[in-house]
Amino acid sequence: MARDYYRTNPRRIRLVDEFDRTYRPKEALHWSIQDSFPSYLLRHAFISCQSEQLNLCRFLIADTSRLIQQQSKRTGSLQLYRGMKLPSKLVDSFETHTGKIMCACGFFTCTKSRTAALELASSPGYRTDLSSVLFKIDCDVSVKLAEMSTEDRSPIVIFDVGTTFRIICVNRATISIIKMKAVPDQGKKLVQDYKNNHKGETIQTMLEQLLAPQKLSLSPPSKPIQPSSSSVQPLDSKPMISDDELQAENHIKNGKIDLAIAAYQRISPVSASIFVRIGHLYADKKGDYDNALNCYIQALKIQEEV
Repeated sequence: MARDYYRTNPRRIRLVDEFDRTYRPKEALHWSIQDSFPSYLLRHAFISCQSEQLNLCRFLIADTSRLIQQQSKRTGSLQLYRGMKLPSKLVDSFETHTGKIMCACGFFTCTKSRTAALELASSPGYRTDLSSVLFKIDCDVSVKLAEMSTEDRSPIVIFDVGTTFRIICVNRATISIIKMKAVPDQGKKLVQDYKNNHKGETIQTMLEQLLAPQKLSLSPPSKPIQPSSSSVQPLDSKPMISDDELQAENHIKNGKIDLAIAAYQRISPVSASIFVRIGHLYADKKGDYDNALNCYIQALKIQEEV
């Protein structure tokens, strides 16, 4: 599957071949976090929530989680940091859900260095809707973590998949600070409660139910609506496509992904489907999963408002 997906990218094909030859379970952390393959594929599986991709990556998720469980041998509490750019609406959502529990997407990575995190948060951005954010996360000895050294920056600290956090407070400023506390036991209780309410169902069945797209139930109108002649569209006619959308499609055909993204971003008002398309370009063509996730979140918010 991976070879077929990357068949037009010789560099990625070489990485796939190297992974097949050299992968060992004891090196799962390295492959999951640092190498472009399969870490991109793994992150895309978590972001897209596609059961097929998650099943494909299941062995890697299990090996990585097992290593984190084995390496987590701390004797005291610590504070971790993560600096990043987030859409302003997402920061608003964090503030709205203060006191609530959240779960990160996949293996959440942080650093012990506040300075390194601040550098990432304050790095120049090219989108006006993105805010600089510094996460401050308190962890006690019950939280499972693994640490991985890097050549050119401070060590990476990795939370196990499914770790839950309680949002303590959000302080808005030039660099907004979101303070959280890791609460894995409370997350496990939520999972156990869900399983108790769905007895007799397999994990796979529950996963498919959770990942299934929500269907909108539309009640029929009380009176039949008579469309005006101007609103009637022939069955064989095609939906109107804006010039920017046509330009984006042409740029994609020519391999000009940045120009395609820019064309999509000029569309106004923007729809959920456009955000999804931009997200796919970021994830599939550029390997930029942070921006892809932001696009998917915006698409989901639009759908929820419908």
